Amino acid sequence: MRLRGILASALAVALCWACSPQKEVKENTYQVIPKPASLTPAKGVFTIEPGTAITLATDTEEARKVADFLSAMVENATGKALEVKAGEASASGIVLSVDAQAHTNPEGYTVSVNDKGIAISAPQAIGLMYGVQTVRQLLPTGTEGKFQGALEVPYVSVKDAPRYKYRGMHLDVGRHIFPVKFIKKYIDMIAMFKMNTFHWHLTEDQGWRIEIKKYPKLAEVASKRKETLVGHMGGSTEYDGKEYGGYYTQEEVKEIVKYASDRFVTIIPEIELPGHSVAALAAYPELGCTGGPYEVRTKWGISKKVYCAGNEKTFAFLEDVLSEVLELFPSKYIHIGGDECPKDSWKKCKKCQKRKKEEGLKDEHELQSYFIARAEKFLNSKGRAIIGWDEILEGGLAPNATVMSWRGMKGGIEAAKEGHDVIMTPGSHCYFDHYQADKGLEPLAIGGFTTVQKVYSFEPTPAELDADKAKHVLGAQGNVWTEYMKTPEHVEYMAFPRMIALSEVVWSPKESRNWDDFSNRLFTAFERLDILDVNYAKAIYNVEPKVTYNGEKGNVEVALKSPLKDVEIRYTVDGTEPTAKSSLYAAPFGVDKTSTIKAGSFKGETAMSKAVTRRVEINKATGKDIKLDTKPEKRYAKLGAITLVDGIRGSDTYGDGKWLGFRSEDLSAVIDLKESTDIKNVTVGALADQGAWIFLPSEVTVSVSADGKTYKKVGEIKDIKTEKTTKKGTHNFDVKCTEKARFVKVEVKRHGKLPEWHSGAGKEAHLFVDNINID
Repeated sequence: MRLRGILASALAVALCWACSPQKEVKENTYQVIPKPASLTPAKGVFTIEPGTAITLATDTEEARKVADFLSAMVENATGKALEVKAGEASASGIVLSVDAQAHTNPEGYTVSVNDKGIAISAPQAIGLMYGVQTVRQLLPTGTEGKFQGALEVPYVSVKDAPRYKYRGMHLDVGRHIFPVKFIKKYIDMIAMFKMNTFHWHLTEDQGWRIEIKKYPKLAEVASKRKETLVGHMGGSTEYDGKEYGGYYTQEEVKEIVKYASDRFVTIIPEIELPGHSVAALAAYPELGCTGGPYEVRTKWGISKKVYCAGNEKTFAFLEDVLSEVLELFPSKYIHIGGDECPKDSWKKCKKCQKRKKEEGLKDEHELQSYFIARAEKFLNSKGRAIIGWDEILEGGLAPNATVMSWRGMKGGIEAAKEGHDVIMTPGSHCYFDHYQADKGLEPLAIGGFTTVQKVYSFEPTPAELDADKAKHVLGAQGNVWTEYMKTPEHVEYMAFPRMIALSEVVWSPKESRNWDDFSNRLFTAFERLDILDVNYAKAIYNVEPKVTYNGEKGNVEVALKSPLKDVEIRYTVDGTEPTAKSSLYAAPFGVDKTSTIKAGSFKGETAMSKAVTRRVEINKATGKDIKLDTKPEKRYAKLGAITLVDGIRGSDTYGDGKWLGFRSEDLSAVIDLKESTDIKNVTVGALADQGAWIFLPSEVTVSVSADGKTYKKVGEIKDIKTEKTTKKGTHNFDVKCTEKARFVKVEVKRHGKLPEWHSGAGKEAHLFVDNINID
């Protein structure tokens, strides 16, 4: 009886297996990121079952890594690993083949899924891993965790290869250090989305994070700071009073390097020189120009304390350090930094000046080039090559250096034209420490504004490079600087999904990239990240408001949009939080009275985003003619003078286009009210963002005139104080007056020089002014 039951069960399984090719395949089954170069769906599915084997048609150590990864992935989902065995390429089940003819690109691969099983072929094992990652994304998202369903892979034919050789993600552990477990998780995400490089930023002014056995004080002293700045670096003077530190032992580094290697991710370590070296100097002060004492830096920004370029002990130290680093990291490249190195100490240092004279160097920029060249010569002698930030171009580029262009694309273009390899990582698109939504909705960030859409729009190869020079653009990298990221969860929030967008930029054919298509596939990726417990940002759901003054209608027009197609936008105009029952946005609408608009995206009853806010302030100055007697800085005057009287309050982001910025002149503006008007109050909005050198004004003066020629001063606010504790954001200055006039002149004086306590002491402060309201 029992035997009969077993036979019946076996027959049922066989029948089920036989019918699986006819199973309907949903369209969203093919939601792969990055998008393959070629993917052809077919009808039917192959089911990975407990008895399914992984056959290695090419049984090498590297290929077996891929097989073990796939087997472990299935075991994680089902509790049972798949058998891995050597065999023929004609075998059924899952077959992995290293075949030089599989693709012309060494990282390319093919995947074929049909009634026989899954066949993955590639010229190298790394391509097999990418094929497995594609199959992973063809499986149900639930397989990222414990899974009760069928492991079904839809029939498909894929032929794929990356567009660029270098596809990287960076992580700064100098400012804040993260556990080994998280570093591995970060590498897992890099591998899942077919990026191939982890740039590990290991040394900084604020902490040295790698054990060097010859120099134990790097672990004992340089890895610790006595406290950490609280708040944003420009305006804050508050510290937490808590010692912070940590470093990775060499055994931990080896463990991480192997973990990455098993996933075909190369780790490029960064040992900063000659700047960003204060932590090392705190441990070994003799390596600095003054001999110290030095202290591990407790706040962010650039330090003028750097390695001494005239001291041979400096180079002996760095060569010793790099020698131990080379033993730990097998990567072709070693990143040596080279950025943000002030030359002040070198100009005063007798040893540095002697070095400059002996080497025939004309200035300190060439002295830096000498420093970089020595590091390169040493690393080249060990069979390695250097990468440096684009400042290494200053004073002449080291002969074999690869340039990482972060200050825009200019440095990369210049280097490529000189025949040097380039990795593009401009702050405009690839800095994931920037805000990705309105500041009021986001955790503290360094500044900037880089959305997922902006990352996705990035084109790493500049149009101005001809084909011969364009070949030097190796690829691109996303950078995660962690001044304001204390936890793994915060890093994940800033890195994802922007990293996912960049992965498609550097992998997929340029012509195949489409935002709507990508965002649709991104939802499936989010399901995977949810199961993998990745704290990704959901800012992609945020509503994007566009608020403009309509001169013809004499009102403010509000347009709302979402970067996504399948959400509803709900809004309010009275400052209350929108709900699923709030007004449904259908078309732009006008606002003719002071209002606070709030809008969010919804799917049915569920709010998908935080509510974005825009303030409209209709007053007697709104829409009136305005003339500027002084000139704002061109880059902070996008809309011109009208921005001061358009009734639209700017956000706390000075780069949102709603602020007029001044640095060399004060503001002087005249508003024509068209007729004699009763005036009781004039309000001037100004921005404080001391981290960005934006200070409140020192004085605000209001004058009135009947004819626009003769003015009478009617009120002023003098001696406006800006303290270290001045709150960041918009500040209003009200000038009370009881007058009747047609013309109103508003004069706003800049703060002047930045105070001694500021990091930019002595430089000119910026003045940013927004709405001028007249009541």
